[in-house]
Amino acid sequence: LGLARTEPRRKEFLFTLKNSIFKTSLKRPSCSIVGGMLAGILEEVSGFYAGCIETACVSKGDRQCEFKARVVGKEPLR
Repeated sequence: LGLARTEPRRKEFLFTLKNSIFKTSLKRPSCSIVGGMLAGILEEVSGFYAGCIETACVSKGDRQCEFKARVVGKEPLR
């Protein structure tokens, strides 16, 4: 898992994952658990709600999995 790019002003982060253990033969994104974990980590670090979507997946034939995470909350979690 690696951090490929950040957009600090937009509070966005692009993560990449090679050799995902969640790869399937279904030809659709299958690593949503990783996206959920990334969103949870981002929430803990930032203190605000966060979301994450998988934008590329090895199960679909992409070279690697990619996740776009973003801090979405304007109010602190606590």
